[in-house]
Amino acid sequence: MAEPEFAKRVAEMRSEMVRRTASKMTDGMLEAAEVLRKLLKAKGENVRLGACRALFEHGVRIRETVELEERLQALEQRAKAGEQK
Repeated sequence: MAEPEFAKRVAEMRSEMVRRTASKMTDGMLEAAEVLRKLLKAKGENVRLGACRALFEHGVRIRETVELEERLQALEQRAKAGEQK
């Protein structure tokens, strides 16, 4: 196999591995969020504080990511509609 073809195939395989990994991590996010919510009621003050911080920090990031994704999709749809004219 020629070197450029080999490099392209390696890149494709890496990309697929990243997609699979991201999918598995996403599947576990709901369970992780439920664990954090349970920790909000823990006896230890430090545990509760850590759970609060994690929920706020990650909640904000997730919301920002979702909003950016929605905006990007809207822009892509507009661009696509403009190309079709």
